[in-house]
Amino acid sequence: MTTVASAYDHLRTKELEGSRIPDFVLGALLPIPMVVGPFSVNMYALMGCLALATLRKPPAGDRLPWWYPTILVVMSGWMALSMLYNGLRTYQELGYFSLWALTTLVIATGRLDRLSLSRGVGVGVVLGCLAGLASYYLDIGDNNYPGRLTGYIWPDPNQAGYFISVMGAIALVGVRSGWPRRLLLALLTLCLVLTWSRTSIMAMSVGAVWFAVRRRASPTMSVAIVALAAYLFQDWLDRLKSWGPFAERAGSDALRQRIDAAAQQLVDMHPWIGRGPGTAQVKVQERLFYFHNAYLAVRNNGGWVLLGLLLVLLALVIMWMLRLPPADHHPWHEAALIALLICATGLGEAFLRAPGAVAVGLAMRHAINPRELVRGIGEKSTDRVF
Repeated sequence: MTTVASAYDHLRTKELEGSRIPDFVLGALLPIPMVVGPFSVNMYALMGCLALATLRKPPAGDRLPWWYPTILVVMSGWMALSMLYNGLRTYQELGYFSLWALTTLVIATGRLDRLSLSRGVGVGVVLGCLAGLASYYLDIGDNNYPGRLTGYIWPDPNQAGYFISVMGAIALVGVRSGWPRRLLLALLTLCLVLTWSRTSIMAMSVGAVWFAVRRRASPTMSVAIVALAAYLFQDWLDRLKSWGPFAERAGSDALRQRIDAAAQQLVDMHPWIGRGPGTAQVKVQERLFYFHNAYLAVRNNGGWVLLGLLLVLLALVIMWMLRLPPADHHPWHEAALIALLICATGLGEAFLRAPGAVAVGLAMRHAINPRELVRGIGEKSTDRVF
């Protein structure tokens, strides 16, 4: 065995211990979608998470349910089959999806320190919020959407709302309850509202309903109430399209409708196997646009089969969390998944991006071992909203 291989083998057999600075740094990079070189910063962070995980053993006694890795492997295989069926050579997009699936898997195994990762995510989200506020109030940085929070890190307001709602909920996992959590929550709420992203505001509103009912009703009843609230909020936000700050967006709303209609036509071409990875773009008015609905984007990439596998995975992760004893529930892991499911209705790449991988992976990790977080933050229960 060579010296390098021997050193690697020594590192690989060590359990998670000692310095967690790499986990923290990688977490701080995950909310940053800026492109540097061939890839985005958070894609490099996903690669780093995967590389770091290979150096560690999972905590003793923790076991993933069989269905979790099985679904992720089948999803990757189906995406590859869709690529071959459609005669594509989009190996980079297939590789990115495989990276997403593997990171979702290794985060759930506990090879990365959840508390350090969440706190790092918090730093990244706060930096994005501060950059957005600097753009909004001081006109510093990118400001392509006047009157809406964007900034150098998140140049699109809908993208900003997506990162704040999904990654912000993950950030709140790593903050102690009490005034530190309330302070961060106030910053996230302010910035989320300033994006004027209807979908993100809806995610925040539905999350608030979940917090109001989750302790007062059974899990099944709580999920039903939240689903009804999501339907009602969607109808209410549709009615607000011609009101106040939303009234000036009639042109962009009409364009979005044309993009959705054209996307639906493309998806219907191969409804079961999809059109393959890297094809979720549509031509409207002689311009190429990404899909504006992640459910349609997943169907485009792998048909009803891929979307069904993804939704089954999410449903099982949610069920596994809700079957925990009440004291071990974690409201902010739950909120991250709610935000992911809702933001996916208005953003074409919401599911299969870094926030989705982290939200699903950490939620599964909590379902497997909720007490590790209690030991890390020094509290008696994880079931604290504020």
